Amino acid sequence: MKKSVLTILALLIAMPAARAQEDGGDNAMLSRLLQRYLAVLQTSPDEASPACIDALKEMHKTQDQVTAEEGRTKDQDLEVARDVLASDTEDATQICGADAHRLCDGGKQSPALVAACQALRAGRPGH
Repeated sequence: MKKSVLTILALLIAMPAARAQEDGGDNAMLSRLLQRYLAVLQTSPDEASPACIDALKEMHKTQDQVTAEEGRTKDQDLEVARDVLASDTEDATQICGADAHRLCDGGKQSPALVAACQALRAGRPGH
């Protein structure tokens, strides 16, 4: 169950992540980092904490709100929605990141996990 939830949420995050990369800045960095964390967690979905799953669901809900606001003309509402999305992305990154690092620092690792952990460490200064 967790594997399907993580896979679906990772795919849903990819589209807004691409948009965030076009905008640049901190959101793009957080989105890329979150993608690396999810790649690690997808190798062992049962290791994702309920808090991580909940944070991803909340972020996806906010992404839907931002998409809806983008179709409207009220710029103020859109800016608020984007601020909330940035906060949700930061929360998901911190929570899921802790799970991913715990998994990478664990004992026996599959080849897929080793590769995902190496990609995570290569993408983060100091790791």
